[in-house]
Amino acid sequence: MPDADVAHRAKNSTKENTLTTISYSLYKSQEEPALRTETTPDMMENSTSDSTEAAKASKDFIGTITTAPWVWVLVGILGLLLLIITLAIVYLVIRILRLRKVRAKQGLFDEIASKTKRNKLGEVDIILDYDYAQAKLGVEILQVRDLKIGRKNVEEKDLEVYCRLYLLPNTTKYQETMIKTKTFSPIFNEHFNLRCVIDDLDKREILIRVYRHFKFVRDAPIGDAVMSLSKTDLQLGFSSIPILSHNPDLDEPLGEISVTLRYNASTQKLAVTIIECRNLKAPDWAGSINPYCKLTLKVGDKQFRKDKSQQIKKTLNPYFNEVFSYKIAPNKLGLVDLLIQIKDKDIFGSGRELGAVRFGVEPDSEKAERQWEKMIENLRKPQTEWHHLMPSQKQ
Repeated sequence: MPDADVAHRAKNSTKENTLTTISYSLYKSQEEPALRTETTPDMMENSTSDSTEAAKASKDFIGTITTAPWVWVLVGILGLLLLIITLAIVYLVIRILRLRKVRAKQGLFDEIASKTKRNKLGEVDIILDYDYAQAKLGVEILQVRDLKIGRKNVEEKDLEVYCRLYLLPNTTKYQETMIKTKTFSPIFNEHFNLRCVIDDLDKREILIRVYRHFKFVRDAPIGDAVMSLSKTDLQLGFSSIPILSHNPDLDEPLGEISVTLRYNASTQKLAVTIIECRNLKAPDWAGSINPYCKLTLKVGDKQFRKDKSQQIKKTLNPYFNEVFSYKIAPNKLGLVDLLIQIKDKDIFGSGRELGAVRFGVEPDSEKAERQWEKMIENLRKPQTEWHHLMPSQKQ
């Protein structure tokens, strides 16, 4: 029995503890909403007050910073540094672009110059003698050595050359050698006599002009060998004279032409401006002429294009001012052959040539060669020169 009473009491004590726990939980659950309802306004007021104080403090801090002089000094220094850095970057970018442009231009010029540059065109060997009794200057043309025909690769089997001998300043009278074929070092061994008194030797020069012979077009001058004479120091005997570019100033004047050349590597455009001509030579039987320009451009052995200018009637000094544009790749510029002819349209409609000038791979004068090279050296900058007109075709 005592054991049963003890168990019964323990059981009742457990029930009482469970009821007490449940009653406390119910009491807390009823009390918490009241507490929340009572404390929420205070908490919101405290939170609002804290936010207002923080905003005020932040505003005071910003105001303190903005009113401090050292802050504006620091901002100015930073802005100046940023500007300097920006300008330095822009300067470096411009320098890099310019350097690339210069290198590209130099590379283009080197490539073209390697194809177009030439020096001496050869040498001519002669023997001089003077007959004081008959006042005659004897010139024996022995040979031409190591002849260079312009800039084209001319085959030896296609070559036909001869020489003309002048006693300057007279360019209307000359003597010719025989034509020699299939050689760059033709041997002539021909003797010529030029009448010249001893007192006039100081005013005279010997001109030996080397020509290339063609069957269907006018023979073209290759180069000139000039030797000055002196009565006090007459160099009799053997002499070797260098052959230089053909000098049109020694020719009979046919007039002059003003030409502007300009090449733009970025657009690959060659612009040729025919400005004007002056002192054109009309045929003796023609009272007036009606000149116009004809342009023929070749790249290598292929004809690229032909163009004509407007016709100017009844004048020896026509003013054209016309521009002709050709699209030429930079690597093809060294193969360009540009022929500009001045022609006269007669009553039958045919074009009679009055004179011509040639640029590119085979310029007909040193001046034409120099202008072409200046155009390559100064891309985009126009190069303008006056040139003597010379014959280029048979009439």
